[in-house]
Amino acid sequence: MSLIEQFFTTISAHSKRFRRRYDDDFMLPWSKIDDLCNESNFKKQFNTTWSSQIRPGGILYESIVTKAMDLPEKIINGYGDEELLEENHFMIQIYRITLNQPVTIRNVCQIAYFIGLVTARFRIKDFPEGMVRTINQLNAFRLSNFVSKAVIDKMNTLLVPDDLTNLKNTLKNFDKDYSTIKINNVIYGNTGDETSSNDSG
Repeated sequence: MSLIEQFFTTISAHSKRFRRRYDDDFMLPWSKIDDLCNESNFKKQFNTTWSSQIRPGGILYESIVTKAMDLPEKIINGYGDEELLEENHFMIQIYRITLNQPVTIRNVCQIAYFIGLVTARFRIKDFPEGMVRTINQLNAFRLSNFVSKAVIDKMNTLLVPDDLTNLKNTLKNFDKDYSTIKINNVIYGNTGDETSSNDSG
């Protein structure tokens, strides 16, 4: 497995595990990953488009992308209170990136992150009929359905093994620190901004 594919699977596996374990702060690990993505090689824009599979005419466009983008992302009650529909939001974000953002390693990492979040609780009843089944049957969330092999090869030239090591160490340290914060909150009743998070685009 190539370096960029290992990045992709490592990030999606971590966000999936985090989402299953904790019911809040779903974007907090991304802030740590994004710090690593501030390097120029992660932000380099490739002179290409996202995979033809997820563009108009592609096999995944009508069956998945359009259904994802048609999902309601928020609901507002009569008092004006707004509620984020989290599962829909995660699904939308995956394809919002491919529709609006350039092809970069950082954006691939962000797609992987949202894939982990949405698959943590991937229930048929939460999405339009047939959508989950189609995603599973077509293995739609694999990296090759977002970028071509040629782009994957180019991305690999911008990464070194130390990048993957840094990612794994960052996530390991985050897990340790976050668990300590959660335990302290339970024992001492602490609350604070250290466990709050905001979505990133």
